[in-house]
Amino acid sequence: DYAYRVLGKELEEGAIKITEEGLIVYTNPYFFKLLNLPYEKVIGYSIFNFIHIDSKNEFAALLKESISGKSKGEITLNVNDTILRVYISLKSLQPKLPTVGIIITDLTEKKKNENIILEYQKDLENKNIELVQSNAELASFAYIASHDLQEPLRKIQTFASRIVEIDFNNLSENGREHLKRMQNSAKRMQTLIDDLLTYSRTNTVEREFKSVDLGLLVEEVKGDLKEEIQQKNATIE
Repeated sequence: DYAYRVLGKELEEGAIKITEEGLIVYTNPYFFKLLNLPYEKVIGYSIFNFIHIDSKNEFAALLKESISGKSKGEITLNVNDTILRVYISLKSLQPKLPTVGIIITDLTEKKKNENIILEYQKDLENKNIELVQSNAELASFAYIASHDLQEPLRKIQTFASRIVEIDFNNLSENGREHLKRMQNSAKRMQTLIDDLLTYSRTNTVEREFKSVDLGLLVEEVKGDLKEEIQQKNATIE
């Protein structure tokens, strides 16, 4: 019994002994500190005084079961309007002692962690919903880009081709140059739309990389910005 008491003092859990009627005949410091009561307000009192009314019947059943062996379960303690959810393990100490030993584990931190996990899960579910909506919007954008944006572009390309076929020789040198630049711009816009569509359908796993001649790319950009460069008298190095 001395070894039990020494162990009970060192436990980071509540350890008590009660009679078969529920009278507390031993308590370690952890338990009465858990209840936030002085030792003299716990020892000699009935365990039922500290059990929430909703758990009294459940505890009575666990106590009855433990008298012939052992039992365990979750109950709620209620002391000075403080509610504590605990896990208890009961074991009969007969025939050596006509009492029942109880180990009491505070589940407050566990429940708090469970609530945090539930909040994370809820937040993740909300983010998944947002992701689904974002994907739907992306799909809508892809549809617009592949249909609505390309339709006027096709008309520009069609009419430009007709001018080339029918009236190209009637145009001045500047007119031919402007028409050629218009066709190049339309072609570039077609490439941009196609690339946007490809990008919207690509995930990080499917990305393919290739070498690009930046010199050629710079020359293409300089050609696209020819008017702006002339207007600003800019020099590009």
